[in-house]
Amino acid sequence: MTDAAENIKLDNDTVRLLVSLLYLCEGTKYQNSTVVSFVNSDARLLKTFLVLFHKAFKLDESKFRVHLQLHTIHDQNQVEKFWSEFLGIPMSQFYKPTITAPTGTRYRKEHKGTCSVRYNDYRLVLKMMGITEKFMERCRNW
Repeated sequence: MTDAAENIKLDNDTVRLLVSLLYLCEGTKYQNSTVVSFVNSDARLLKTFLVLFHKAFKLDESKFRVHLQLHTIHDQNQVEKFWSEFLGIPMSQFYKPTITAPTGTRYRKEHKGTCSVRYNDYRLVLKMMGITEKFMERCRNW
């Protein structure tokens, strides 16, 4: 059996579909939103989204913003530095984080908070939602 991830052809249409589907699953989609906002605590998923987002569309790096949701147990400077370096977004484009007390007793040492990467471009919100709508319609008609 072949590995679909290794054999998929990543042409521009496929990359746009993949990033749009990721956005549909893990992005915030408010009715009047003007921002592509992708939120997760999995650093690899956020990085994958950003790599695909950059490949799919011509982007203005100055439009990126990052907001972190941290707990009081996090070292804010260390976590901000991690996300900035890992995502390649300067800390000058970070908002002040939201810091809350943990609600449970479980603590995962590797957890780096929840990261929201935002890109301010209403046209891209519409374009990505249009791609997913057309794809889902196509799937319903199979």
